[in-house]
Amino acid sequence: MSITEWVFSGGIFFAGIVLLYLVLKTDNDPVHPVVESAPEKKEKMPCILCGSRLYRGENVSSKIIKTDGDTIVHVYGCPNCYGPTGNVLKKCPICDTILKNEAFITGRMWDRAGGKKHLHILGCETCRHGRNKKRPL
Repeated sequence: MSITEWVFSGGIFFAGIVLLYLVLKTDNDPVHPVVESAPEKKEKMPCILCGSRLYRGENVSSKIIKTDGDTIVHVYGCPNCYGPTGNVLKKCPICDTILKNEAFITGRMWDRAGGKKHLHILGCETCRHGRNKKRPL
């Protein structure tokens, strides 16, 4: 056998080993399955009406009403307790009354030092009008 035949035979042998490895190698190995982890969702503050944890991209629905020197906010809830996808019960944080899906709580908003906004919850329609008071305002 000449040197060229040895090199040619070695090349064929090496190519056969690589081909055999590629054929026998599987990505669906039942002993060591590949598990792709979902990206972590970063939690924010909980919803003040239902207590559900909000994740990035989820916001509380509210309506801001500016009057002379005062800012009133109607808070309707998060995606878990308000709107077509809302299936979690929501309750007033002041009087613990169970609220309907379209109900809201009222609050007063102002700017704190440093530019951060602060919301003071006044209550729902039930406890704001003197009915069903659990604790004094």
